[in-house]
Amino acid sequence: MKINRTLKLGIILACFTITGLAQAQTVLWSENFDDGNGDNRWYADAGVWQTGSPTIGPETNSIGYRTHSGADCATTGLTANYPVGANSRLIRIQSFTIPAAAEFPRLRFWQWYDFHQPSGPDYGVVEVQGTNGIWQAVSPHYTGSGGDWTYASIDLSDYADQTVQVAFHLVWVSNNPTAPGWYIDDIALEAGVPA
Repeated sequence: MKINRTLKLGIILACFTITGLAQAQTVLWSENFDDGNGDNRWYADAGVWQTGSPTIGPETNSIGYRTHSGADCATTGLTANYPVGANSRLIRIQSFTIPAAAEFPRLRFWQWYDFHQPSGPDYGVVEVQGTNGIWQAVSPHYTGSGGDWTYASIDLSDYADQTVQVAFHLVWVSNNPTAPGWYIDDIALEAGVPA
């Protein structure tokens, strides 16, 4: 009888432990741009990206802003479409070390995008730059229109244990007029088994 109770208790504890591990996620850093100091943590090469409260782009959220949450986000279309010839990165100033691959490192963020043509050549892509100084794509090319705000998750395990910077890169490659572009909000570097 005592062995049976001990066995049951062990099974119950094992279930709680496995459940706890499956939900063990850690946010190593995050950014929502709502404190008004995003320009102290991010910069735009070629000057296209801005942080603030957009007046064009996505439909307004439940609190009246064109962001995923809060009042501010990063965007290529704060008050107007991105310019013809745009080729600009929004770069996180501070570099960071990617956790070990066994920790499932990933970059998660909310995005809304509208490039000029439905499947046209203009695009946005997430990139990382390691100590070699070369920007490398870590996401698919986002093209056309994404519709509503969508939640993206980028696997960074190929860069485990490396110190990198991250960037959101908008590239104009068409000869057509432009559109609002790319809107980024609620970014986080996460580790741990995804829930």
